[in-house]
Amino acid sequence: MNQQLASLPGKLLVFVRYYPQHIFQEEWVYNRADVDASRVVWARDLGADENEKLRAYYKDRSVWLLEPDFRPPRLRPY
Repeated sequence: MNQQLASLPGKLLVFVRYYPQHIFQEEWVYNRADVDASRVVWARDLGADENEKLRAYYKDRSVWLLEPDFRPPRLRPY
């Protein structure tokens, strides 16, 4: 997944949508200490209203949806 993200241009905001039965120890959302300066910002998918707040804050980033519980994990534009 990191290689796939690295091939995308510019700054990214990636929402991660887990299946309800996702094993909580298999976390995908990790950010660097300086989140705003990171090329990739990771966030859990919290639904349209909450996601829109982050989209507005990171308006200079392309927005993606990662579904790690698909086999293989699925990344697509949000």
